[in-house]
Amino acid sequence: MFIEPTRGADSDPLVIAVVGAGACVLPSWLASLSPRCRVAAVECSSEVIEAARRCFGLNDAPAAQLQVLIEEGVSFVNQCARGSYDAMLVTAGGLPVLDGACSGEQLAPPASMTGKDFAAAVLRALRPGGLYAVNILCRTEEGSAELLEQIRDRLVDTGFDPGSVHVATSGARPQRNFLLFATAPAASAAVAKELCATELLARYGEVLGSPAEKTDDGRTLLVSVRWQCFEQWKRENHGSFTTSGLNESVH
Repeated sequence: MFIEPTRGADSDPLVIAVVGAGACVLPSWLASLSPRCRVAAVECSSEVIEAARRCFGLNDAPAAQLQVLIEEGVSFVNQCARGSYDAMLVTAGGLPVLDGACSGEQLAPPASMTGKDFAAAVLRALRPGGLYAVNILCRTEEGSAELLEQIRDRLVDTGFDPGSVHVATSGARPQRNFLLFATAPAASAAVAKELCATELLARYGEVLGSPAEKTDDGRTLLVSVRWQCFEQWKRENHGSFTTSGLNESVH
């Protein structure tokens, strides 16, 4: 199983998002794996969710473990808090794929979920070591292979662990459907640096009387304030902390 459903008795819940949940068969199954699973099923069509309730047993899913969100997938991912999910699965394709009305080569995922910005938003939403999986389908083998390479390259460029990228397929011909897996780094240097700087401001900023600016998403942006806080921290800790890299701006 690509997601470990069991942890120690005192562990935190395993939090999963399924983007493009459709009839919610996959989210319902994931929620049933363990009492510790917490699944967000994200689907943009209220009609599809209604059909899932009537015909696919969605009402029988464990309500405490499965949250259904009627929302566009990109918007959902962009609004996720940093490090809020252990796994994110993108299965979006939509009804045009099912009824054959989709006119383009690419059937899944939607083009809006293949770019670098989307990959960066997914990475931000994942906890360290979190799993990302995306379903890839085109009308031709060549199209699927090309899209697979594009998404793989964008994930690596964004910061996913290159050694963690794997591809699964049924092996049937024509080979048009792939499932791509990638893992967020256990600890990103950029994230660690930002968290360190933010903690320093929270601890010393008020004492120093220095202002802090806020970015659009609410994260703390530290400029000269950060260095004042850091110098105070060094004095208290006898200069035992390295300054390497901390002079870069946080953004």
